[in-house]
Amino acid sequence: MVLPSISPLSDTSALGARSIDVPPPLKFKPLKGLITEVKIGAEIAFAHINTNMSFARIAGLKYERGFLEYLRKKWSPVTIHPHIHFRDDGAYRTAIPDGIAFTPNGVVVFEVKSQHMPEAWWQLEKLYMPIISAAFPDTEVRGIEVVKIYDPQIKWPGQYVLYNDLDDAIMGSSHLGVLKWRKQT
Repeated sequence: MVLPSISPLSDTSALGARSIDVPPPLKFKPLKGLITEVKIGAEIAFAHINTNMSFARIAGLKYERGFLEYLRKKWSPVTIHPHIHFRDDGAYRTAIPDGIAFTPNGVVVFEVKSQHMPEAWWQLEKLYMPIISAAFPDTEVRGIEVVKIYDPQIKWPGQYVLYNDLDDAIMGSSHLGVLKWRKQT
């Protein structure tokens, strides 16, 4: 099911639906210039939970860990929290997506959030996917936001497909998708 964005205020996207003008997150640092020298480094460990974190932060980290462990069991190869080093406009930078799955159809980049939010679109569409595309220029690169709570009223800057199943999300043909995922028992 393709869900268009819902604002009469913005430009028409290539797929015919209207997109929303949603500003980037406050700390978002966009790409500048040509992306070069991309190197996918080692995985990093899951974030440690400590008593100074809010309940919401702890719940979000537990949800992220649960999904990424499930992803690793279901798919191979999968890289969790890879350090991706690259250069854009002469500066060295590092990006760390939540996960990357290498599939027969290409590469899928995952961003895990407790609830559906436009920040995921900015991270996937304007940072992680272009970097991965530069690393694998002849490979299809797709992005999936994984959410526990999905609210269709949350505005996204572009079109996406809503999925309820991990296999469908990974093997789908949509450039961007949102996967509603609940911990499997």
